[in-house]
Amino acid sequence: MSDIVIFGICIRRDVVDVLKFQNLLTTYGNIIRTRLGLHEGHYETGSIKGLLLLELAGDMEQIEAFEKAVKEIKGMEIQKMNFAI
Repeated sequence: MSDIVIFGICIRRDVVDVLKFQNLLTTYGNIIRTRLGLHEGHYETGSIKGLLLLELAGDMEQIEAFEKAVKEIKGMEIQKMNFAI
């Protein structure tokens, strides 16, 4: 059985490529079990900030590739919890 990994992804106001991030979520959708988005919209300024919680399970190489790809997007911070089962 594989580990369960929880990612907390902070999406800051200065995120450069939201579309790239959305494409990553689609590409790695096979390892995402649960997705919970918490956000605060700033309609006056057009900026957005938020927090996305993801539960991932499956191939650890895919999980690590997803983490690396998220870290490459300016304006995003990712933190991880790993539970060995």
